[in-house]
Order: sequence, then C-alpha cells, then structure tokens
Amino acid sequence: MARVGIDLVVFCATEAEAMAARSVQREPFGHLLCGRVHGTVGHLGGALCLTVAAGITRKRLENTLEAMTARFRPRLLVNFGAAGGVGPEIEIGTPTLPREILSYTWPDLAVEGDLIECPAAARLADLDPGVRNTRAGSCRREIRDDAVRDRLAQVLRLDTTDWETYSLADACRRLQIPFLALRCVTDHADSQARLDYSKNAAPVLARGACLLPQLTARALELFH
Repeated sequence: MARVGIDLVVFCATEAEAMAARSVQREPFGHLLCGRVHGTVGHLGGALCLTVAAGITRKRLENTLEAMTARFRPRLLVNFGAAGGVGPEIEIGTPTLPREILSYTWPDLAVEGDLIECPAAARLADLDPGVRNTRAGSCRREIRDDAVRDRLAQVLRLDTTDWETYSLADACRRLQIPFLALRCVTDHADSQARLDYSKNAAPVLARGACLLPQLTARALELFH
C-alpha cells in the first residue's frame, strides 16, 4: 500500500504530552491506529498533523514509529514532551530545543552511540525569549537523584535528561525524516523530581505547546 504524505508528526511518550499538543490544534480530529497506539489527525497551524503518544518503553516507541512510517511520509517529526533539568541554569518551565543529543547508560553514565546534532534548532531559538538551545541526554531510566544529576551536568555537560529524544532522533536520521525536539523542563531530575513533575507537568506542557504552531510552521519552511 502506498504511503500517504502528511505535513507533520508530533511524537510524544505520554498521553499528557499528547493532550497538551492537541490543545493547540484545530478540531475535529480523525482517529487512527499506529500499531497498537491510537493517534489523532488534526491541523496544527496550517499543517496536517498526526499526534501520537507511544509510551515510554523502547519497544512501544519502535513499534509505533514503524507502524507510522509504514503508513505515512511525514515532512517533519517533532518530539514534544517533558524533560528533567540537569544544568544549574535550566529552570523549571524552560522550553528547550536540543541542538546536541546523546544517549547514556545507567548507572555508569557512559555515552552510547554517536552524538546527534540538530543545527536547525539554533536557527529556531529566537522563537521565544524563554527558549534555550541545549545539550540533551536520553536514558532508559528516570533520573531522580541529586548526585547523579550533578554528574550528568559535570561529566556529560548535559542541560536536560529524558527517555526518548535520542531514540527518535536516531530513527529519523536513518529514515531521512527531518527531526526537531521541543522538551519542556518540569523538574530538576533530583530527589524532588517526582513531586515537582506531578505539580508542574500540566501547566509547563500547556505553555510549551503554545510554541508548537509557530515552531512547526517555521521548521517546515526551513526544511523544505
């Protein structure tokens, strides 16, 4: 079956992230399946947009991405979601556009794979005065430890940490799909991270989602 062209995919891990992304899209939404994941199709700005919440496991992410790319040919994929702030100057509420993305292992904090660069992120950093270009790290584990957080900042020079940005960026690189990430800082990846996330996630993601229409419109022009 021939793949269908679509302007944009907003790829999230959690339903809370996807709900925030959908809040700035125009209804009505069409619903479809990407593997076992329910996605929605709407309009983000002037772009036709598929939004999915794939879950946090690597297998779910890979299966959802495989099902999505078997059906669609996206012009751009944006990974939207929460991140833990690692760098001391990264405050809760900061929207970030990762310019460098790496993957690291736990507990040794060793870098795996090569560094992925997103030069387009630097060209879009003037989107809003609060947006920061960052060095983002991804690990298949939630970081909620002050000492580990400090080591990530000092040894790997990270600004943020999350679950899936690297996996998605790497997959998009292989599939030749233009990629950007918009990660919104909900906590400090420390011993208070779980409490801070529960308190901050909804308002921080909602504010970050407000940047998506302009970000995606400019990115689509930039990549095409």
